[in-house]
Amino acid sequence: INTKEYDVTQRNYEWYCKNLNVDILRKELDSILGTHDFSTFTKATDRNCIRTIYNVDLKQEIEYLYITITGNGFLRFMVRNIVSALVHISKNTQKHTITELLQLKGDNLLQEKAPSSGLYLYKVTY
Repeated sequence: INTKEYDVTQRNYEWYCKNLNVDILRKELDSILGTHDFSTFTKATDRNCIRTIYNVDLKQEIEYLYITITGNGFLRFMVRNIVSALVHISKNTQKHTITELLQLKGDNLLQEKAPSSGLYLYKVTY
């Protein structure tokens, strides 16, 4: 996530977001740790949506934020929806916290999903 200046040459490789409260983002990110029903964060609610998140990390390097999420599996659009919710919560444009979103289990609670630019699958282990 680029938090400083929009760079048109990087638009396919990063998400430009300004006015983020990194402290709120970090606190909310920790809320996804553990085993939860992530049905709020996917459209595929006809299947088991329970997943375990083992580790989350937020690194801040000058104007960039790097979010890493490690779990036992991910649903379609799950990570993009989580990141989008985090961004909107940190900008105070989402009325629910991550904990509330996990409990409410509604597919119409999220404003939008984060763009795929900047999203990378880092490693798969078995």
